[in-house]
Amino acid sequence: MAGRKYVRDYRLVETMDERGRIRVETEYLGAYYVFAAGTKAAAAGKRRLLALCSLGWAGYLAALSFSSAAIRTVYVALPFVFTALPLWLLTALALSVRTDGKPMERAAAEKLSGGLAPRAGFAAALPAAALLGEAIVFFTRRAAIRPGDLGFVCGALLAALCGAAALRRKEALAVREA
Repeated sequence: MAGRKYVRDYRLVETMDERGRIRVETEYLGAYYVFAAGTKAAAAGKRRLLALCSLGWAGYLAALSFSSAAIRTVYVALPFVFTALPLWLLTALALSVRTDGKPMERAAAEKLSGGLAPRAGFAAALPAAALLGEAIVFFTRRAAIRPGDLGFVCGALLAALCGAAALRRKEALAVREA
């Protein structure tokens, strides 16, 4: 049914079926929500968000595939490895967007409007923190830059830029009350 926050949006309706048994069904009473920019703009925003998520995953996996000296450092590896969580949540949110023109219930609308910004923000901030750690490793060790380090930087930069671009696209998936 619904979480505790949305329980007042529903009511239980008891009906009698043809066999004489009482059936209990839920009925939605709350407000419905639609995309503020329209369904076509939301569908285009969903496609762009999925493309950005795909590029972010490509950058993430590319950065992990290189043998980098910095990825062996804890303060570089931890933020970068945890980048997978907001990328996964952002991808799941993009896949769950319904652009069929039907109005959304409050739970779905709040999940969409309140979930996009933090997920995209963390998808941008965590690889950026790993890049900062990479810079610290480079300047403190004064070692030569290896090709694996450049590969890690390029992949992490791509993942961070995709997260930042997804954060800028949040207006396309904004919702308003119908």
